[in-house]
Amino acid sequence: MQASLSELKYKATLNQKGWKELANGNSIPVNGPLFDFWYGKSKTNIQYQVKSNAFSELKGTYLIFTPHNPSFKDALSNTNYTVTMDGQTYNIAYLDIDDSINGMDQICLKLVSKSS
Repeated sequence: MQASLSELKYKATLNQKGWKELANGNSIPVNGPLFDFWYGKSKTNIQYQVKSNAFSELKGTYLIFTPHNPSFKDALSNTNYTVTMDGQTYNIAYLDIDDSINGMDQICLKLVSKSS
């Protein structure tokens, strides 16, 4: 996918899930930020709807594009990564990698929850 840098108007954060041990010995889940990235909004097409099983779960899905970054490929193969944007947390449901020069990765996100 080709897009201009001027279309990257929004900022999101790639997070990694982990655990934090409290003083009383209990552990709680945490979502630690790894890095921020700029993205553009994309329109959903039938290819991504099928690959993310979106026919039955279209609500809460979001399709974005961002400059190619190998970290997103790692995030797809590991469910311990999430993306936070606009105060909401998403899992990466599908990733279309474009590692060509000036290529844009397309990422289909599935809503997990609102961030507090």
